[in-house]
Amino acid sequence: MLNLLKRKHKQGGFTLLELLMVVIIIAILASIALPQYIRAAERARVAEAIQILSSLRSAEHRYKAMTQTQIYTAVLTDLDTDFPVMTNWDVPLAPTVAGAGLTAKGFTTVARKAGMFAPKVVGIQFGTGTVCGTFVPLAALPCVAD
Repeated sequence: MLNLLKRKHKQGGFTLLELLMVVIIIAILASIALPQYIRAAERARVAEAIQILSSLRSAEHRYKAMTQTQIYTAVLTDLDTDFPVMTNWDVPLAPTVAGAGLTAKGFTTVARKAGMFAPKVVGIQFGTGTVCGTFVPLAALPCVAD
């Protein structure tokens, strides 16, 4: 009996309760970290959209400077830039130009393709460069012609 007790004492290992506590602690940490990771990844996707919209805004300014009418175009193919293939965003919507040539104001937007942020929109105003849209952390301004 004494030998059995000594042998059992020498055998090391974790109890089921100790393993369960470790799993619970890891689950709690994961439940805290995962939403933060998702938000950070979505902010990066929004930053990508803003960068693409900024290049569209620059192309609109170049187009406006080169035309005699000094207005923005509502046709993306008139611009001197190619847009990258966007996996997270739809193709930029045709720019909205206010006043149909009477004013040189406008904006454009892109919409999120899929996922839990699918109906969200990010836009940029051509004149001021103000970012607008429905993403609360970065832009909660309505997209209107400036």
